[in-house]
Amino acid sequence: MEDFVTVATFLSLADAEPHRLALDAAGIPTMATDECMGSLLGSNFVGGIKLQVAAKDAEEAKEVLAALETEAHAETAAADEAGDDVCLTCPECDAELSFPSDRRGHVEECPECGAYVDVPE
Repeated sequence: MEDFVTVATFLSLADAEPHRLALDAAGIPTMATDECMGSLLGSNFVGGIKLQVAAKDAEEAKEVLAALETEAHAETAAADEAGDDVCLTCPECDAELSFPSDRRGHVEECPECGAYVDVPE
């Protein structure tokens, strides 16, 4: 049986999925542990959802994840520098909304109807 090591820990399966997909694209098989317990009890109770790879793939996996994080930070910084507002439509009232780029990834309130709106990253 092969030894597995944890290369990253996440608060939700949704947070873990892009990282799992990046590793899969790099040809590194992955396994997520505690995802069921995390959904039942809350991921904080089980120490988060752990993304694991075979021990022999751990170093390469860490490099892939580091490159993914670097890319994500560069994209966020470029968007912030550009000062681009985030434009979207309210899912409740169809109002056209605009939020400053620093609100990416946050939940905001629609000024028209008061619905909560997820501002995409």
